[in-house]
Amino acid sequence: MQVAGKICLFGGLHALDVAPEILNGRRSVRVRSALRGVQHLSYIFRLRGGEARLVVPDNVVEKADLKVGEDVEVELVVVGGTKELRVPLDVELALASAGTSLNVLPAFERRQLLYLVRESKEPAVRRGRIEAVVSACLSKHAC
Repeated sequence: MQVAGKICLFGGLHALDVAPEILNGRRSVRVRSALRGVQHLSYIFRLRGGEARLVVPDNVVEKADLKVGEDVEVELVVVGGTKELRVPLDVELALASAGTSLNVLPAFERRQLLYLVRESKEPAVRRGRIEAVVSACLSKHAC
């Protein structure tokens, strides 16, 4: 995707403001980018105010002859993406019977809860953790 913005200094780092939608709900994403033909790997981070910034390494600033305050265009490609979470059948059934979905939770919370369910050795512990997953989804769903 093609993104345009202004080079700025942010906490001693060169950066470029980008649309937060690129993050797709995540806190950060690894990207391959090209500025004036100089390719590099970097990250886009979400800031507290909701905006997002692409970190531009100093060596890229030098090679591409970029200046602070300069308007530039950058080609971005998200590297890796997110892994599809495999939801165990018993968790899916419990969520469906409660009329809720894991999608109401942030990605980090979904991964954490599913990890706890998968790591359960005792059936009673697993049932309790599945109930906790359903409860967490229902409490977020009600908001």
